[in-house]
Amino acid sequence: MARRKEFSKILKSSLIICWLWVHPQARAQSYRIGQITQLEGQVSFYDYFKKQIIPLKIGDEIFTTGSYLVVDHSFMTVKVVGRNYVRLNPKSKMSLEYDPETKTLKILLLAGSVKALKFKSKDAAIDKIFIQSGASTFETTEGKFSVHRNLLEDSSSVYVEKGIIIAGQTINQLKTDMEIVHHGETLTVNDRQTDINSPRKMKDKEIKFLHPSFYLNSKNKTNTDLDD
Repeated sequence: MARRKEFSKILKSSLIICWLWVHPQARAQSYRIGQITQLEGQVSFYDYFKKQIIPLKIGDEIFTTGSYLVVDHSFMTVKVVGRNYVRLNPKSKMSLEYDPETKTLKILLLAGSVKALKFKSKDAAIDKIFIQSGASTFETTEGKFSVHRNLLEDSSSVYVEKGIIIAGQTINQLKTDMEIVHHGETLTVNDRQTDINSPRKMKDKEIKFLHPSFYLNSKNKTNTDLDD
């Protein structure tokens, strides 16, 4: 019980800090990022402009002007411009930013975990997907990977299913270290340490944990490339 209360306090304080940090940037410009193709349970959008919580459904569009929250036993999948996908897993929260000049989609993971799939294309509106989780950054121009935020340990882990991911750590706007994570590898970055450990091969239980059957309803017939 004490551990649960401690986690709740850390979660609340972390979300407040992250909201204050991302809020001014998100208000600067609004972009339509994509559309919800899968949704189960309770998923909501907090609109920074209207200052209100809006329940979401399949078919709703996704914007950079707020944060997205998925509760227990829920999830949502967003088809981003092109054949790119982002899935927010149960008990997770994120906000999005888009830079049209660099064609970069930035995902700020506030809590929980997110899965991303980036296809490479010459004429794509998005050339790179960039996930920030605490002091950690994970980016790719072509790949399929998941990032999990551990609020209790101030760490972030990446699990790479396809492609190559560049993992980095930024403290006080300075990149302190960087590692390349390949297909079938995982890596954990601790916010309190300036050195990143080398990647290692994923264990069988980790690979099984990444499979969408853990959070997709078997009756849901709308599959995406994320489910392969």
